Amino acid sequence: MSFAGKRRNNLLAIGVLACVGMLAAGIAHWCMSSDIGVTPDSLIYLSAAERLNGGEGLTPIGYHYAPTMPSGQRLVSFPPAYPLLLASTSLFTSDRLAGPKYVHLFLFAANVFLLGLIIYISTRSVWPALCSMGLFQTSYPLLSIYTMALAEPLFMLFLLSTLLGMVFYTQKPQLWLLPVCGGTAAAALMTRYAALTILLPLVLTVLIQKGPSRGRLKRAVLVGSVALLPLLLWMIRNRLVAGSSTGRSLAFHFIGTVELKTFVESLILLFTPYWLPAVLKLLLVTTAVVVVVCVLWMGRRGQTSTANHCVRFFSAVMVTSYVIFLAAYNSFANPAVDLGPRVALPVYVFGIIVVFSLVESKSATDKGRTLFWSVILSSVVLFGANVRPAAYWVSYRHREGEGFTSRAWKDSETVKFVKGLPSQMAVSSNAADACYLFTKREALRLPAKYDPTNARVNADFETQMARLRDDLINNRALVVYFDRVDWRWYLPARHELEETYKLPVLTRLADGVVYGAQ
Repeated sequence: MSFAGKRRNNLLAIGVLACVGMLAAGIAHWCMSSDIGVTPDSLIYLSAAERLNGGEGLTPIGYHYAPTMPSGQRLVSFPPAYPLLLASTSLFTSDRLAGPKYVHLFLFAANVFLLGLIIYISTRSVWPALCSMGLFQTSYPLLSIYTMALAEPLFMLFLLSTLLGMVFYTQKPQLWLLPVCGGTAAAALMTRYAALTILLPLVLTVLIQKGPSRGRLKRAVLVGSVALLPLLLWMIRNRLVAGSSTGRSLAFHFIGTVELKTFVESLILLFTPYWLPAVLKLLLVTTAVVVVVCVLWMGRRGQTSTANHCVRFFSAVMVTSYVIFLAAYNSFANPAVDLGPRVALPVYVFGIIVVFSLVESKSATDKGRTLFWSVILSSVVLFGANVRPAAYWVSYRHREGEGFTSRAWKDSETVKFVKGLPSQMAVSSNAADACYLFTKREALRLPAKYDPTNARVNADFETQMARLRDDLINNRALVVYFDRVDWRWYLPARHELEETYKLPVLTRLADGVVYGAQ
């Protein structure tokens, strides 16, 4: 085929991929018609952005998982890129949730497009790209993540952009591409601390290219330095203003079979929502491990001189480093992360890339063509299996919303009660973050029995509860307890408030209780 013909085909393929990306934006818009989803983590980002716009700096409300950390402290537990992006939406709209909604429309479309583009460049065929994009859009746990006000969509955008930049570098190793790749990796690091895992594939991909070893080493140092510099400056700032680099503490609680099972279940749920027998799960995990090891072995032998081999190697190293990082973090740091679909997302995305990069449409062998069509047909079957539950979830999400912006929360009788309280009244709650979302008032957090960030029992808990009870009786303060918040195991339960600490009940509501003097 002539150069003009190839160019025309490439432009046509990219146009098709862009259209699929626009379709993704439409799906996300339909999901978020009832507002972008909001979680407790979302409110850390949203409050930091709002207070930055108000001239208070990045000072979020009290972090829900650090009950002893005062509210209004400088942002440390999360990097700043995502709240800065949210803050920038105030230039276009005053609606605190409309801006994030349209940001996530773009992020979902951009991630879908980048995934397809990377696989198209790798395989030189539009069919694997379309199959991967279809699987991406029919994973309803993934759709849930992308329609929440969370940092993961921005995080994945920077990770995929870094991989795409390295593909261009592999094809034409120009020096200016390395600072660009280092910059996108730095942006990922300033979005999620877990992006440290991208340093290994980034540096190794440079080191195993052809050329003098001294030159490759210099280039690896260059790209690694560019990627790390903003994070190092941010951590120095954190140490100076808050006395902690990341808001985490050292601990020793080695990851076990329960955590491993949770992680595997999360990955399988991202790939397919259907129940699978234990034997089939084991087979899928074993196959995935074998594929990753084989790709790593190919990279070790220096086979990354083409776009396809670069994509394979980079993605396999990324999967490996990320899994090792999670195991190490949950073994030696507090608070440990929940290894659910949100945390497993990078493994899922780069796992898809590894699988589809194994096929090339131009393979000259019968085995290559057989592999190509086997992967395509398998993905079509999986796509067909995922469409129905994804469509059901999208319909439900459109109708009911998700998180604190769901219909259940918006119609909550307890929320309506809080909205009607005088602004000067002191309120404590087990859902102080929800109170902030619905009223913009910052409720106090209930005293915690246990601090998950440092794995310590709160020695002052009894004293704090006695003081809280005195405030209710003598200072006309209130405690608003939301029944719907049942996941904060480190806070006193409703029966403890009434039976153990004898808080006076002011009124009982359909989905909560208000404690205070009559």
